[in-house]
Amino acid sequence: MKKKTGNRLIGLVFVLVLLGLLYLIWHFSGDYFIKLFDVLKTKDETQIAHYVREQGIWKGVFSVFMLSVIQVISIFIPGIVIQVSAGVIYSWYYAFLICYAGFVAGNALVFGFAKLLGKGRLGIVFENDKAQWLMEKINMANPKFVVGLANLIPGIPNGIIPYVASGSDITFGGFVAAVAASSWIQIVLNCFLGHFLIRGQYFYMVLAIAAQIVLIVLVSVNQYKLLKKKN
Repeated sequence: MKKKTGNRLIGLVFVLVLLGLLYLIWHFSGDYFIKLFDVLKTKDETQIAHYVREQGIWKGVFSVFMLSVIQVISIFIPGIVIQVSAGVIYSWYYAFLICYAGFVAGNALVFGFAKLLGKGRLGIVFENDKAQWLMEKINMANPKFVVGLANLIPGIPNGIIPYVASGSDITFGGFVAAVAASSWIQIVLNCFLGHFLIRGQYFYMVLAIAAQIVLIVLVSVNQYKLLKKKN
């Protein structure tokens, strides 16, 4: 009974978020999102920062949020350019909150939509070595742990994770929890990087870069050991 109620609540939240996005698309008009996507495709932090500043405070916040959502949906656009740009414009903690919320929301939307279409329907599109490796590990080990770890492993585009994971037995709540628990680390470091870069605080900027390098090396070296422990 509790499980059914939980699933209904998750479904209701998903529908409300989807309706909210449709309203915002209508409210801000198609031109707004076309320009937003064009700016994102440049992968240029300066152009993104300039575009967001032009929007004003609230529209700028919404732009960064939507850029973070679109980054996930688009699969291969790197999130670092958005997060560094946000750090340039806002205080690092505001930038982090906006980018983090957008990234988690984007993953939730893609995963939820893929699940609604049917198990693995969208995951089939990504039948390459990385996607197959990820699916194999999700099915062999603890799905939530693998999804969380995948967000930290270099070489796996974060955008493919919700598509591939939709073909596994992981639940909507479990997937969102795994993304939320792991994705914040790199997002906050990227926001630190932009924040300190624009303010000329290069020592802290170097620390943010060094922390990312250490994190990437540790995860890369130990990924197989960690996955074996969860088998």
